[in-house]
Amino acid sequence: MSYESDITGDKTQFNRRGNTRSMGSEGITIKSDILNSLETRAEYDPLTEVYNRNAADANIRERLRLESEERAAIVMIEITDIRRINESYGHHVGDLILKAAAKLIERNLGNDSVLGRNSGAQFIAFIKDRDGAKAEDIIKKLGDAKRVVEYEGEAYEYSFAIGYCLCPDKGILLHDLAAKACRAMEKSRAAGGEVIEFE
Repeated sequence: MSYESDITGDKTQFNRRGNTRSMGSEGITIKSDILNSLETRAEYDPLTEVYNRNAADANIRERLRLESEERAAIVMIEITDIRRINESYGHHVGDLILKAAAKLIERNLGNDSVLGRNSGAQFIAFIKDRDGAKAEDIIKKLGDAKRVVEYEGEAYEYSFAIGYCLCPDKGILLHDLAAKACRAMEKSRAAGGEVIEFE
């Protein structure tokens, strides 16, 4: 017994397991669009539109593998006052700040970087030296960037804690590099947001 669907204008038949038997060209396009949409949802954080943790880790690991000899950095970035913002102004303002922060980080780190939302208000990034600028100089520029969101006539400032670890100087494995960058980020938080390199 088979089941038929006429959603594309072509008959699409399914066997009992729900597998496609035959499909017209329009149906293939729709199926491809659906798969692409599912892949996007599987890889990207829906709020910030950057990679989610799993996809970011996979992409960074691949970059570290392919570019193991090239100078780069793993960066951990945290919005340090997101809890206060959520409690004082509401989660909708906190969400706006998360979106704005992701765009600000992307803009400063450049197209050749990898950026992901690690968890909550924390991001992880991979960045290489580019255009004659060292990775650490690009990161410090991010630390100096103005961080404010305007919403309904109000301006909401937010702060970053930023820690980074250079590679291959301090290693080539993401787990180790991320742990070192995280320790530097914790020091940054304690120091009031100063950009700190893992030594």
